[in-house]
Amino acid sequence: MEYRQYRRLKDLEEHAGSTGEVRVRVSRIWNHYLPNWTVAGINLILVDEFNGRIHAWLNSVFFKKQREHFEEGKTIVIQNFVVRKYKAGLTRKCFSNDKHISLTNSTTVTPTEVPSSIIPHDIFDFVKLDKIWRYGIDHEHLIDVIDIIELVHPIHEFKDIYNHNHCFINFTIVDDSEMAKSFSRTLALQKEDRVVVIISSCLVNIFHGICAMTNMDATRYFINPNHPATLKMLSG
Repeated sequence: MEYRQYRRLKDLEEHAGSTGEVRVRVSRIWNHYLPNWTVAGINLILVDEFNGRIHAWLNSVFFKKQREHFEEGKTIVIQNFVVRKYKAGLTRKCFSNDKHISLTNSTTVTPTEVPSSIIPHDIFDFVKLDKIWRYGIDHEHLIDVIDIIELVHPIHEFKDIYNHNHCFINFTIVDDSEMAKSFSRTLALQKEDRVVVIISSCLVNIFHGICAMTNMDATRYFINPNHPATLKMLSG
């Protein structure tokens, strides 16, 4: 059997062109839109078997060649990519990392099958709730939080100054619009008395001295996920 050594995402260094290859799972995908609602490119969060994760960017110029290879949950091998450092002062990065990957016209993407026991679907770096205040001040990056839900308020609807409809749901954390509706529907299906929620890549805001978590394009939530942290929360 051929053995291939893949680069660790955590070990990638800034370089104009990587000669190595990484084997990753596509954890998340979301579009980046210009003000005229044209898709400028897609953002991806990639995770590997070494507990690493990194943000990747695919410009719309390369859509025709590359887009079909990227699907949430799929595992792929990527070669010939560029590793760049974020610009100084950039805020609201997906998570704490000073580098990201740029996929180019020279990038090759090969589908592969790897079980989730080797490369998980998601990787988190949880911030304790009593430590989140600082993230509501500098907004350097989004954070992952986990907690047990004990009280959920009804979903609220409101209109903004542009007369657009929005929704939010209040528990320990605040989400808005479609994510709030989806969260409410999913929560209603839960039969357990105690529900653990993970909210990944959320923005911390401080309103009148109260910390609130707001969802961004990168945000995902997980209710009672099959994750070691869930069991730890419920047994604690």
